[in-house]
Amino acid sequence: MNSTWTKEQRGLRRSWAPTLVILAIFALSLVAADTPTTVGTADQQRFLTDVKTLTAPEMEGRGDGAKGLTRAAHVIERRYKSLGLQPAGKNGFFQPFDVITGRRLRSGNRLQEAPQPEGDSPI
Repeated sequence: MNSTWTKEQRGLRRSWAPTLVILAIFALSLVAADTPTTVGTADQQRFLTDVKTLTAPEMEGRGDGAKGLTRAAHVIERRYKSLGLQPAGKNGFFQPFDVITGRRLRSGNRLQEAPQPEGDSPI
């Protein structure tokens, strides 16, 4: 038996390779789709408690540099951990981001409500 591949056999093998990769990905996606994802029911009392905690006077508002901002961030971090969420990025649950502040409107700015299409109900 000749163990060397002919040029035609190698070409045929290469032409099937992408198809096999695509089929493997498709098969894995079907397996993943069959894996049930469970989401717990919403706990109204816990939600209300979280809102009350974050809006309490000791949270001091959310101004940059305010102690209340740090307190609120840690409350949210504890809640995420209690829910079993995993942090993303390089800094755990605390990710840096840029915020533009101190902008002022110029003259001629305006806000206008767009007409509502027929059949749409307001929120």
